[in-house]
Amino acid sequence: MKIGNIQSGSNFRYVGRVLTKNDIENPPSLNDYAVGRFVKIKIREEETEAFGVIFNNILNSPAYTNYLPIVPEQDERKILMPDSMIDTATLIEISFVGLAKNNSFSQINQESSIPPIPVYSEILKASDEEIKKLHQNNGKLQIRYLDLLRSHSERNFEIVFREIIKQLKNLFPKENMKLEVIFRSFVLSNGLFFPNQPRR
Repeated sequence: MKIGNIQSGSNFRYVGRVLTKNDIENPPSLNDYAVGRFVKIKIREEETEAFGVIFNNILNSPAYTNYLPIVPEQDERKILMPDSMIDTATLIEISFVGLAKNNSFSQINQESSIPPIPVYSEILKASDEEIKKLHQNNGKLQIRYLDLLRSHSERNFEIVFREIIKQLKNLFPKENMKLEVIFRSFVLSNGLFFPNQPRR
């Protein structure tokens, strides 16, 4: 499923614009681009796919500072202020956490690098199978990108981390105990305090 297009960014961190009904017939739902969701981008020149985690949503409205009349109903805005509907956009911030080439998946960390991603590259929803492959190394569960993700999503890290653990518990039901240990170990070793930790 197409979620959006890359607008700007650098090596590990990119910003994308979410597609709307003005772009495609069936735009993504709110759940598809929620914080903590995994996405992928095909880097055609490298025959590589970059995998990332959405760590922030931003409502971008250039008209916000122009002090335009307040028109609360969307139907009325389409008639009275059509340009404002086009300019308003939802942006997503993405931290890249892995790569795949020739069906070989690997995670990245702060010492890694990824190929440059062209502007307007399509942002796609990662499948459950792709998420599972990204988190396996020789059949064993792994999460190596947490420090990198935390450096990008410091304000939202708690929400993002919880959502990742929740998704992985659903995908790896036999590894729930290990995921709980990973969660608690990372929290303690980094001096974090999450008042409501995920339960088994």
